[in-house]
Amino acid sequence: MALDDVLTQRRWDLQDGLWLLMGIYIERADEIDKIYARAPQVSQHAIDKYALGVSEPLDKARCLIDIRGALQGYRDSRYFAIKPGNRELEWPKLEADYHVPFEETDFAKSELRLISMTVAKLYKRFEKTAEVEYCELPYVSSEGNSYQTSPVSQWNTDYFIEWGIEHANLDLAWLEAKIQHANAKMAGVDYTVIQATHNKAGYFEELEHWLLTYPKSPKAKQFIEYLESNSEAKNRACIMDFFDIKGTGFIWQDGSGNTQKATRKTISNVISKRLQKL
Repeated sequence: MALDDVLTQRRWDLQDGLWLLMGIYIERADEIDKIYARAPQVSQHAIDKYALGVSEPLDKARCLIDIRGALQGYRDSRYFAIKPGNRELEWPKLEADYHVPFEETDFAKSELRLISMTVAKLYKRFEKTAEVEYCELPYVSSEGNSYQTSPVSQWNTDYFIEWGIEHANLDLAWLEAKIQHANAKMAGVDYTVIQATHNKAGYFEELEHWLLTYPKSPKAKQFIEYLESNSEAKNRACIMDFFDIKGTGFIWQDGSGNTQKATRKTISNVISKRLQKL
């Protein structure tokens, strides 16, 4: 699956999501339903044990590599650093040399191995702090038991990012921008939305939210009509009243409690500042 397709999904595998939070996209050679044909010697019990995180991956150094990679051989998967420039990262060959401590090998010092160790720590933190109601598709074992924090369970994408910011203290503005860009491309529009870091009071945040639905050639009149027809959006935008002629403007309340007027021209100027051509 291409990176843009992954970024626009509603949910990510737990393991994939944690790697993505660390800036790594994993491209797999085959879909998960082909795993049994490629690795028939592996029992369902062994698959369950690995998926539930109760047995180590085939190699201790390859922490939390996905179940497909572990069973098929990790070189069947490709790893790309999303920033900058989708640079491909490779696992160096692991040479068995009993005279060299493992931590001194090129494998142990490799960029991917060090990232995988961080992913493993994130996984342990996620198990302890994640809100399980955001697990949309838990892993179901061969015995019919479901597990929300299995590496192959699927979690809400928006929650992944929220968790990474709040619980792992990660700066994910770059990932949010990548997701927004991918959504814009999928919607067939030629712009992304620049979200303000301040001055969110009043209708500005609701305007950004509306723009992120990617209306084709967004106009101020469309936004006003959206507020006129949506009472919840009107309340979120702190709209007090609309002008007598529909679609021409509204009166809104700013963060200090003062009333302001927004004409179609005023809103058009705000929209132009929020849009960035692709």
